[in-house]
Amino acid sequence: MNLDIIICTYNRAFLLDACLTSVIAQIRKMSREMSCEMPDVHLWVVDNNSSDNTAALVARYTTEYPDIVRYVFEPAQGLSQARNRGITASSAPWLAFLDDEAILESGWLASGLDVINSGDFDCFGGVFLAHYPFPGKPDWLAEDFGTNQTLQNHYGPLPPDKTPAGGNMFCRRGALLEAGGFPVNLGMGAGGKKVAYGEETFMCRQMRKNGGRIGFVPDLIIHHSVVPEKYRMGWHFRSEYTRGRDDLIIHDLPASKGKAIALLLSLPLIMLRDSIRGGQRLWQAGRLNAQSLYFFVVSRAARRIGRSVGHLR
Repeated sequence: MNLDIIICTYNRAFLLDACLTSVIAQIRKMSREMSCEMPDVHLWVVDNNSSDNTAALVARYTTEYPDIVRYVFEPAQGLSQARNRGITASSAPWLAFLDDEAILESGWLASGLDVINSGDFDCFGGVFLAHYPFPGKPDWLAEDFGTNQTLQNHYGPLPPDKTPAGGNMFCRRGALLEAGGFPVNLGMGAGGKKVAYGEETFMCRQMRKNGGRIGFVPDLIIHHSVVPEKYRMGWHFRSEYTRGRDDLIIHDLPASKGKAIALLLSLPLIMLRDSIRGGQRLWQAGRLNAQSLYFFVVSRAARRIGRSVGHLR
């Protein structure tokens, strides 16, 4: 079964090097075990208009591993645009999408190919575990930030309200094209917005409408690096605001000015409630302090404000 792995990147050569090394090691291992010169798995790097040394870095890999690594440039800024460029560049029947900071757990590729051959799903994802290679992680940032632990023991179809993370996801090409690919008005970089989400959720919803089977594979594990910009509260507040603002688009929900006003009017009472609930949770976790409580309350308020703005748009 042919598979193309697509890694979209923007100005992250300092992380991309380790990611490419990790992926290539598993492709070469598979090739040796199958005793074939040309592997059926290839790696596409989509350079999303980077201004750092990304092109030179990837050129080193395409020279050293010409049968494995391929490079394509996408000038239109946005993660969805870059992923869609990877889809058109590839012709493989199956595509895997990885974020540029991913480090693969041993057996990632073998597990993905096994699931493809099983025919269980049209799209499936797996576990991502947070890795902190940079010093300075703040105390208010929970240890499990960036980790999806809730589904790690679940193999099978995901419920309708759950979707796999786009940074560790396999898709059948035909099903992906039928769903229209990734929406360019959502996702990181969309419309010039640095922080944005929802593109894989929207795509999976379209795929489900077409009868697509979407699942979760707990053996499909990656480690992803948490970059220092996420050590700032402002980044998280902006992130939560954006998630709330785009909820209606992602889930195709009707807008209501009345709901927007109700959300804003109830915000003080909700923040008081969150202060109490947050204090209890942080106390139980042994993390109760002023910064952690402030982060807990304000980040939730930011999402509700974003949701109200989404209703008003």
